[in-house]
Amino acid sequence: MAVAGRPGSRADLRSIRRRLADVSWPRCGRAANTSRRLDLWRGLAIFGAASVAVLAAASIFALVSSSLVAYLLSRRLVRRLERLGKAAESLAAGDLSQRVDARC
Repeated sequence: MAVAGRPGSRADLRSIRRRLADVSWPRCGRAANTSRRLDLWRGLAIFGAASVAVLAAASIFALVSSSLVAYLLSRRLVRRLERLGKAAESLAAGDLSQRVDARC
């Protein structure tokens, strides 16, 4: 037989049950579940809106930065082609002293 008050004994378990019965627990009815569901949906809606905002900002940043890089690279290529075109025109006109630097 178990000794009263000893952890794990039957008497200890009975006293724990009595103390738990005296506690006033919050209502767990239909209204509480509805409120929890609304809080969940509200939280999901806020999270979804924040996710869309972050994705939109990241997309705009990617579009702007890729456009800038494309513009700079195309200007670099066009400048070289313009120099080469001027040198070709000079060579066609008979100026054989014309040189084009082959810089990277």
